Amino acid sequence: MTEPTPQEEIVDEVEAALPIETPESSLEQDAELFTEEEDDHDETFELPTHEQPPRQPIELKPLPSGLRYAFLNDNTETPVIVGSP
Repeated sequence: MTEPTPQEEIVDEVEAALPIETPESSLEQDAELFTEEEDDHDETFELPTHEQPPRQPIELKPLPSGLRYAFLNDNTETPVIVGSP
């Protein structure tokens, strides 16, 4: 026994219902409330300062003849190797 094929039903009219609030308007309202709440606070917060931990001294190894160390900006933490004149 074969089953009858479904017949297409022609729709005369289509109705759509929009949500009362779109996600965008909800976000805009939340942003406005957040801004208003933040404006109500006249407090100033000090951010903690983080100090750099002390660096280990750089170990300079002996160089072959004809090479020497030079330091960028006279800073002993920035050695570069250059050829001797």
